[in-house]
Amino acid sequence: MAVDLAGYSARNAIDQKWVQDELRAILEEADARGGLGRKEWTIQHQGDGELALLPPGVDESRVIPTLIRELGSGLHARNRRLSEDARLRVRVAFHQGLTEDAGCGYAGDAVVAVCRLCDAPAVKAALRAAPEAFLAVVMSPGIYEDVVLRRDLYELRANDFRRITVDLPDKGFTSEAWLYLSPTAEGRAMTDSTTPDPTVPPSIQGDKNFVFTNSSNNTVTTDVHYGPGAHACDGEGRCGREALDAMQYGQALRCFKAAARKDPYSSELAYYRVLAALQRIRPKKHGKQTVAQMEELLNGAWRHDQDPRVAALWALIKEDRRYLDRSNPAHPAVMQLHSRVADISPQAAAEIRYHVPAPECPTWTLLAS
Repeated sequence: MAVDLAGYSARNAIDQKWVQDELRAILEEADARGGLGRKEWTIQHQGDGELALLPPGVDESRVIPTLIRELGSGLHARNRRLSEDARLRVRVAFHQGLTEDAGCGYAGDAVVAVCRLCDAPAVKAALRAAPEAFLAVVMSPGIYEDVVLRRDLYELRANDFRRITVDLPDKGFTSEAWLYLSPTAEGRAMTDSTTPDPTVPPSIQGDKNFVFTNSSNNTVTTDVHYGPGAHACDGEGRCGREALDAMQYGQALRCFKAAARKDPYSSELAYYRVLAALQRIRPKKHGKQTVAQMEELLNGAWRHDQDPRVAALWALIKEDRRYLDRSNPAHPAVMQLHSRVADISPQAAAEIRYHVPAPECPTWTLLAS
């Protein structure tokens, strides 16, 4: 695997150090979240990227899709707060073949090929032509066939890749390859905000049916009744669950919001909408307005259907948010919410822990017990 930062040389020395540190952190976070076994990799750092040799016998069909997903998640978490010029954009290439240790690193055609693919003019040009994309993934034909075509994975679909030719006559290198850009313009449109506040997820924006602020700056809750009548496994809800499982949060938000229009009183959909809106970014990293609206949505669900999933998610948000705002008392008390967390199913507990990374919070630990 070869990883490289796009536009690295155009940055000044201070920014170059910053993006190097950020890329290293993103890769380490991807390993921690995805269980990639990075400690077993042989890594050669290259300033604006790295060359990594994965151990023999690695399950490519799990490691590669997981790595791509977690890279995208880490880049999104940072880029959503940066100006367009400052955003991190990454190229990553995959190839398989024999390699050997050498005096200054590694030798072999496979090493040469993966570096050529990552640095290919066609890949750079495709990334420049798609300003909405921040991750370019290029695979050699063998990897593409093994991981994408034969596995038919939900998160890596063949239709999202396009064939390119990498032709470097001055280096005596020519190869076919398969390129995927993330997010696409369509995917970006699913998650882009239509309001001036970019910290408010689409699933929350515009939902004034449950909370608004009057001229006296007092929060007023409308008479919305939640209940267990929703079926988040039917229709749009089922599509939202599938997208959530694949960490396609923009798609999940769109599906859950569509389902909520048909069943606006569903506590189950309220839970899933907030879970997707967090985008696997811990609550304290979201804006206060966003968190307040998430809590209000969960409050409505909790008052009318004390679902242990709602209790656990709401408690997590309250606990994690208080790391930044300790003057915000829990209401109802987090201990009251904890009394219902004990009733949660192991599957739901694992779902929340996976999508809400807040391990310092007591609720997060409670869900593991």
